[in-house]
Amino acid sequence: MATAPTAEQETEELPISVSNRKREEGDLDITPMIDITFLLLIFFLVSSKMDQDAAVDLPPAKNGMGVVNNQSVLLILRKGQDRRALISNGGGREFPLSSSLESQEDEITKYVQDELLAGDKFSIIIKAEKEVSHGEVSRVTKAAGKAANDSIQLHLAVMETH
Repeated sequence: MATAPTAEQETEELPISVSNRKREEGDLDITPMIDITFLLLIFFLVSSKMDQDAAVDLPPAKNGMGVVNNQSVLLILRKGQDRRALISNGGGREFPLSSSLESQEDEITKYVQDELLAGDKFSIIIKAEKEVSHGEVSRVTKAAGKAANDSIQLHLAVMETH
């Protein structure tokens, strides 16, 4: 009679298959991580509130200097009819466009000259609304510049309209 093989004999007889293939490394998909990062970014941008009333201490400007209004000849340009500006002085007196542009420019030149000769004005400020054309600002600048000498500074400003 044949004897039954033992457990040791069975394991020895089974062929052992060893794979010579290298194990493949798994790829890491970072797409979901990028999606979550962008969702968090959008969430914080949408849910945060800016404090618009917070006081901010700004450093003083390194270039330029302030201009004192009461030591300057002030000319104000507002939007008028037919691309022409309504021109007035700091006190509200208008320089009407009477017969021609030249007469208005002469009146502006005379006003600036009189104010500068009074002795307490050291610069000229021309404030214009942003709707006023560049040609009108240039025309008034030339008229005011005729009365000024080299020591007088000319400043241009854009007025905020509400």
